[in-house]
Amino acid sequence: MISLHFDNTNGSYASYEHEKYTKKEFDNGNKIPSRLLFSDSSFDETNRRFSGVLNYAGNSMNGSTSVRYELSFDSKFLCVVSGKIVCTKSNEKADDSESSSKDSSYSDNEETIGEDKNFGVDICYTNTNLNNVDVDTRKRLEEEGATAKTILPFLGLVLERKYNTGNKYGELTEGYIFTTKWRMDEDGKYEYGEERTEYVDMSQPRPSSYQRKNNETWEYETIPLVVPLSIDTPTTPPVQYRAITLRQLRAVEAIIKRRCIKEGWKNHEGKDLSPETVTLYDVNKYIILPFTEDRQEAFVTCLPSTTGPQKPRFFGSHWWGEPVVDFIRCYEQVVRDFSQNEREQDERRGGGLTADTPLWVCAYGNNQHNLSEDISDDPRESGFTRAMRAAEGRTLSILDKGGVVFERIWCGYELYLTLVDNTKNAIWAVYTTYPHTYDGEERESIGIISGGLPSDKTYCFLTARRDVSLPFDLIKQSLSIKVDEAKASVEKDRVRILNTIIGRGGNDMNEKPPTIHPKYDEVNAAVIAAFVSRVDSMQGMCKETDDTWRKFLTALSKGKRILRLSLNFGENGWKGLKGGRAAELVFHLPATVSMLKITNADFGVGFIDAICEHVKKTTTLNYLELVYVYAGEEEGREAGVCLAEAMAKNKTVTCLKLRKNTDLVVEDNVEQWGAALNANRTLTTLDLGGVETEIKEKLYEITKDRKYVP
Repeated sequence: MISLHFDNTNGSYASYEHEKYTKKEFDNGNKIPSRLLFSDSSFDETNRRFSGVLNYAGNSMNGSTSVRYELSFDSKFLCVVSGKIVCTKSNEKADDSESSSKDSSYSDNEETIGEDKNFGVDICYTNTNLNNVDVDTRKRLEEEGATAKTILPFLGLVLERKYNTGNKYGELTEGYIFTTKWRMDEDGKYEYGEERTEYVDMSQPRPSSYQRKNNETWEYETIPLVVPLSIDTPTTPPVQYRAITLRQLRAVEAIIKRRCIKEGWKNHEGKDLSPETVTLYDVNKYIILPFTEDRQEAFVTCLPSTTGPQKPRFFGSHWWGEPVVDFIRCYEQVVRDFSQNEREQDERRGGGLTADTPLWVCAYGNNQHNLSEDISDDPRESGFTRAMRAAEGRTLSILDKGGVVFERIWCGYELYLTLVDNTKNAIWAVYTTYPHTYDGEERESIGIISGGLPSDKTYCFLTARRDVSLPFDLIKQSLSIKVDEAKASVEKDRVRILNTIIGRGGNDMNEKPPTIHPKYDEVNAAVIAAFVSRVDSMQGMCKETDDTWRKFLTALSKGKRILRLSLNFGENGWKGLKGGRAAELVFHLPATVSMLKITNADFGVGFIDAICEHVKKTTTLNYLELVYVYAGEEEGREAGVCLAEAMAKNKTVTCLKLRKNTDLVVEDNVEQWGAALNANRTLTTLDLGGVETEIKEKLYEITKDRKYVP
């Protein structure tokens, strides 16, 4: 990096001797000298202020012919606490590509020198000799006017030295440095932008909370996560109220990064670990157990930043063998995805997440010194089940790259509770690490969420647009999920959980479970359906072999979650789809679709018949919209009659829209349509925008007593 030097022998100068700048040139192509002396320099010893000019001797750098530095140092000359760089422009246009001086120990981001800069705000400069840094440095620099951006590098050095020589768990008990490119805006949405660094204090209790928009002030407010008064006591909180916040998880990650390589951590096979490969098994060995040894309590209750009971907003289902950093990356994205909370529906779905919103994770919530204290013989009374109740049925599954999470019996049991035992109010979100770019944002993980995100605001096309980034291989892998073949570290856990799933209790819970059972199939179908009942999954599956296609259709038809679907067959993802598979797809849609919009479907009468069958079998469909949907000139009349008859018997649809040149309502079947619409007892909105004007007016006349909203 460019460095500034001040000494009595060589004078004051800027050095370009770093290898990064050895080939750097002025705007005209001339090579930049390894050193540029300051001219017109002066130093005020009393106020520790330096002023000097770097003159480019007839050349220009990024459009500037010279640069004046004005610097104010701290009392021990460790850093520039304030000052500025003022550029003198040439007549040529500036090219903002050059790097300016800054602390190379804490940032590799280049600052341009084609424009004026302020020290401590835009850039920072620190002394390369920091032997005099101690625990009092931060306070002194603050008193002398240094900004947080300038102080953070010193604080990081102080923390590292202090923790390495004494407090092995300093990130948990004192604090850590955190860097991110994400920032929450006033609407509760995270925006991706300039990198920023902050110090996170972990030494004091910090109440757990989430956020919610006040619809009167239009501002977000912090909402404490309270627990029932009967357990809100100074004693150790019950296991279900020992959830961990993202702020606390980041402290765990900071310890891993500082200590793992330095201390030579090894896994159970004796192989060297890196921060990217440390699993919960390793964290339990190197952090959780030794950190909690004195108190013999759960990890969360031993943290100074825990205020007492921490009620989970979500329950975390995962495999201990996945890298911890992957888990944290996923939860970082979960918090960003669920940050908005404006409507009652957002509240129910767990919206309003922040870094202070707890997630229940077994490793941190259970007492690892006495697991029998939190894991009972009856799975229904275990800490897992109680924590899921405390999280009000909201479950977050972290999917490892190998899909092992679905091969673990406890994870299978948690999905049983979410998708089968609590189908009415449960929310299931599945996240996995997958670096990708979405709307110009660099993301490290991606998730699928039943019903979409709070930010989707019920627009299913937004959900579909985000879901398309999920790796299709993981979706195909889901077709082989079998809870009855899941494994457990303790065999009796597997036996008791499978017996619980099939309804056995008491002494029967220890009996050998059957190898096959309808309840197993129900759990498997519910999990698989959550993966395949998404538009991008359907698009991928329609290109698969007949065998895979049949498995997909079977899984799709067994779904029990409420779905909102928009199928635009004109999109590239559907390219190559034939009428036969299109009809089979619609025929196998689960009866739990509440909104169905079909666009650009010219697949013939068989496809319309499939729509009719769905309208007949549905139990939840209340909105049906067909746009540019055709049966064919010769068959349109009969296909239209079929749909009309289905609507006559339907007891759920309240809104029907036939838009953009449909051939399903024509002169020859308008009477049948009129009779069907008069027979229907639930429809309140009828939009015939795709029907010829004369036919539409006749149909409205026939149904005038129903007073449909057009």
